[in-house]
Amino acid sequence: HIQKTLQGALSANFELLNNPSFMFLKAEAEALSENFEEANKSLEKARNLANKQKSPDQLKVEIEIGMAMLQTKMLNYSAANDIIMNLIVEYGITKHSELIVIANSEIKLLQGDTKTAIGILQNVDASAPAYVPARMKLADIYLNQLKLSRAYVQCFAEIYKTQGDKQSQYSYALALEKVQNYENALGVYKDIEKERDSEDIALRIGNCLTKMYNFIEAVAHYEKKIEKFSNSLSLLTRLCNLYEKFGNTSKIEERVNIQRLQNLKEEDSRELIEAMLILYRLYSNPQHKEFNFDKARECLNFCVDIQKKQVEKSKESNTDVEFERKRLSHIHTLFVNMYTKLKFNSDDILVHLEEALKNDPENLELQIKSAEVYFTMKNFDIAKEKARKVLKSDFQHADALQLLADCLQAALQPANGIKGFSKILEKQILTNSSYHS
Repeated sequence: HIQKTLQGALSANFELLNNPSFMFLKAEAEALSENFEEANKSLEKARNLANKQKSPDQLKVEIEIGMAMLQTKMLNYSAANDIIMNLIVEYGITKHSELIVIANSEIKLLQGDTKTAIGILQNVDASAPAYVPARMKLADIYLNQLKLSRAYVQCFAEIYKTQGDKQSQYSYALALEKVQNYENALGVYKDIEKERDSEDIALRIGNCLTKMYNFIEAVAHYEKKIEKFSNSLSLLTRLCNLYEKFGNTSKIEERVNIQRLQNLKEEDSRELIEAMLILYRLYSNPQHKEFNFDKARECLNFCVDIQKKQVEKSKESNTDVEFERKRLSHIHTLFVNMYTKLKFNSDDILVHLEEALKNDPENLELQIKSAEVYFTMKNFDIAKEKARKVLKSDFQHADALQLLADCLQAALQPANGIKGFSKILEKQILTNSSYHS
């Protein structure tokens, strides 16, 4: 995608080949595509152009870092280390030191030398401009590579201790929350709240209380904050989730209704869908006094419309397309489950099953559900083919084997049906250690 954009720009203006910044971007795109030889050529040209045109030091440093990274990916570790050492000598005490320190540690990580990477980051003095980014990089290594949650939090504690500003205090609280130290995170968030009472802090405090199982206090907190941040869909959703959790369904309708949510189409789509699904669960459950099929269907139709727009947006930006399609598939699956529970006509169920499968075609559970619906419609040939399709992906899928055997039995092929049941029995014997004949 990046290469296409650069190619389009180049076709419109060939002079860009003499622009060091363009050549640097071109090299990065080529490196991402693992076209290392071309990336190396582009970086060499970017370096020469930058020197010839006396480009700013920032660009020169970025090009050299790019070259060091590329040499590392090409396993030329000695060349990469030489480039970094030259940068340290020339720019080590300038404003560019931050870039160099982080790059040096990343190169050591790529080379598999985690110990040296940590040493580089730990040795950055608290008074240096690179201190905060170095500590944040160190925190990332501790958490995501070494799985050391205490060391991760300690990095943010040190940043807060040395910087003492509101942002570092907030980052410290986030770090505590991330490693599930909710009690200490709550204390920091409450300190922040004294000076900055915002929707975000209200959500953070509510989340900590909920994770600590202080549900009564969490409900009281959300109810209080909604009075102040009355337009907050996020606070409303969290509160209604707690009402739902404890069966306080009447409170949900007091706080939110379909029409109100329909008027919030410009809000965050995920929050909006989550709020509407709370109402769907309220109206679709025959055991609730609020049970109302028409309202439940209205909730899901609204969610489908919103999620379809999300899918289109993801296609336009070429990001998270599969994730958004699976979310749409899930909503159609809720239709399927509701229609099945209420014993709807099979044709109505199939409409949403096909939509669910269209957006999540590899989902075996949806495939077998589709096969089962066709079986109930006595369309045994289609049911049989769908069951076989599942077995191609998972030859031991018990439900598919069972359904295939049922189809063969129904089609008056008892010998094949017995064979199918035998496979099911074999699978159960193999997977159930408590099985006794």
